[in-house]
Amino acid sequence: MKIPGTILVSSLMVMLLAGGSASAEDKDIIRLQSDVISLQGTIKLLQESFEAKNAATSAQIAKMADQMNNMSLAMQKMSDQLTAMKTESAATDAILVANSTKAAADMQSVIVPAMTEVRKGIEDLKDLQRQQSKSMFDQLISIKSTSEALPTCKDLKQVADRSANSGYYDDAVAGYRDFLSNSGCATDPKLLEVQFNIAESYFSWKKYDLAIQEYDIFLQKFPPNDKTASALLRKGLAHAELKQVNDARAALTRVTKEYPGTGEAANAAAKLKDLGTAPATAPPAAGRGARGPQ
Repeated sequence: MKIPGTILVSSLMVMLLAGGSASAEDKDIIRLQSDVISLQGTIKLLQESFEAKNAATSAQIAKMADQMNNMSLAMQKMSDQLTAMKTESAATDAILVANSTKAAADMQSVIVPAMTEVRKGIEDLKDLQRQQSKSMFDQLISIKSTSEALPTCKDLKQVADRSANSGYYDDAVAGYRDFLSNSGCATDPKLLEVQFNIAESYFSWKKYDLAIQEYDIFLQKFPPNDKTASALLRKGLAHAELKQVNDARAALTRVTKEYPGTGEAANAAAKLKDLGTAPATAPPAAGRGARGPQ
């Protein structure tokens, strides 16, 4: 049966005290035994602290544990030998001293380098543990930062609406486009309104050419809805601002015909009146040799 290290050290000390003052070799053995026990405890703590999934680290620790167990067995064997030698008669004291000196020297030549290697391995493992802890901490910080509540589609629209209402149309357009580029907002019920508001922002910004493009996108992308008449009207007004009279008349006329009785139709009719009647198409000139009135 394997004797625990602490009991072994205690028994050695009792034995030496009973037999007289401890020799230098005996003290070295006790010190080595104490170091082995200390290292065994350190390795046990490392084994408990490292995650089992780290196969390479676990294998290294297991190897070191085996080394420490082997050294512990060697120390036990040496202790047993010393015990047997201590029980011999005084006539064998000279032999005992010589054998114990040689045994201690041999043991130190084997154990001390091994213990040095184990200590170095423990320090390497502690460094690795610190690195893993730092890496885990960094990952937790990253997870926390990325898991913080991201702006919702409602948040994006509200920010853009505030910019538009405050006259910051460039910020408004950027905010609405953030909404459109967010995959989570692709099915949001406010998607139609956001596209319309982009065109409206450009119109209020007096960038009429861009407003016309965005109104066209709105009209092509969404089926007729409660903002279709307004989009057509504003598109016609944008054309009128750019002196594109024919295009203005076409859009405004659609409003009066497709949405009669609405406020948009009334505004479109008023603007058509301002634009005036389209010039009549001149009749084709009579060709050479055409017959005049008879």
